Amino acid sequence: MATAIIEGNGQTFSFRTTSYDPDLKDDLKVIVPSACRTWNPGERYGPRRRQGHWEISSHYLDKVKDLCQKYHFRIDAVGDFDQPKEKRVIITLDYIGLVRHRGGDTYTATGWVNGGWNATFTLEVLQRWFGFAFTPGTKPTLYSVLSISTGSSGAEIKKAYRRAARTWHPDVCKEPDAEEQFKRVQAAYEKLGDPRFRAAYDAGLKYESDVESDTTLTDATAINWKPPVRCGTLNVKAIVVPSRFEEKYQIVEILKWDDIVDASGRTMITYWPPGGDEFKTKWVR
Repeated sequence: MATAIIEGNGQTFSFRTTSYDPDLKDDLKVIVPSACRTWNPGERYGPRRRQGHWEISSHYLDKVKDLCQKYHFRIDAVGDFDQPKEKRVIITLDYIGLVRHRGGDTYTATGWVNGGWNATFTLEVLQRWFGFAFTPGTKPTLYSVLSISTGSSGAEIKKAYRRAARTWHPDVCKEPDAEEQFKRVQAAYEKLGDPRFRAAYDAGLKYESDVESDTTLTDATAINWKPPVRCGTLNVKAIVVPSRFEEKYQIVEILKWDDIVDASGRTMITYWPPGGDEFKTKWVR
């Protein structure tokens, strides 16, 4: 029987197997967020030779053990395993990508922090912060276009509109669907700003929630939701995972999300251009 070797090192552990199983690797990437794992290629030569292995937050120890049992690996575990504690930290988020389906019931977005994709946000964390409910596989409502709750005030709607419009304006954002997103934002703001229309729309939403809806997308797992703000200075609660490069963060709760503003009062906007291999930055007033 092949062996899974797990070596505890406090709040992280190393993980490798004596035989390669591509299905186990794929499942590992689903159950352990990217911010909580790092592949270490090891040292092939010299006095400190070591095989390649995963470095994983001890928070996921039990799930990794369950995965080993699923694929019939004998578990050889040694060392110290300490459950990582949530910390309150401030991070500079240069860019957050789409919320994507990662397998099973997992939907996450990754963020560029400290020079790498070092932060992971679950859909639930983002929904709690932006104040709306969006079920994967259903069409977005006017509220979710602006990322606000159905009970938002007129002032909250206006604030959300300004932020989203600044992010998606075609003169600033060069993503392929920027113009379409901007038009959706404008339309949502105009419609929700009409009290009579909003009252009728809210009644329709309540009716739809009371009956079976046929508005699901062709792919029931499709989402690719784009957060209305792609960068900022965030005050968060997070599981902080040490790595050999930079610390990684599994975001548990967003406490504050401020725009990044330079000394001249310009706001930082980031976007992913068509065909690009990295995000771009602009400063706008």
